[in-house]
Amino acid sequence: MSAGTTTVILPVAIVETMRDLVGFKRQQREYDEKARVARALRAEAETTLERESFTRGELQAREQEIAAQRLALNMRAKLEDLIERHAEDILSDARFAPVGDWGPTHQRREVAA
Repeated sequence: MSAGTTTVILPVAIVETMRDLVGFKRQQREYDEKARVARALRAEAETTLERESFTRGELQAREQEIAAQRLALNMRAKLEDLIERHAEDILSDARFAPVGDWGPTHQRREVAA
C-alpha cells in the first residue's frame, strides 16, 4: 500500500448491491431518455394529426361548396334548357293579351309586338 491510501474491504453483498444500483441508475437514465424521445414523438404526432384533421375539415367544407355550386349550375342549365325548348310557346303567348275576364270563354286578341 502506498502512503495516504486506505483499503476498505467490503462484504460481497454490499459490492453487488452497489453494482446493481449503478446498473439501475444507468437503466433509469436510458429509460428516461427513451421516455423523453417518446413524449416528443407523441407531441409531434398529435400536432400533425391536429393539422391534418383541420386540413380534412377544410377539404370537406370545400367539397360541400363545390357540390353546392355544381347543383346550382345543373339547375341553371336545366332551366335554360327548359326556356329554350319552350321559348317559341312563351313568345307566341306573349303576343296575345286577354280581353275581358279570364274565364273558360275568354277571348284572346293579338297585340302588336
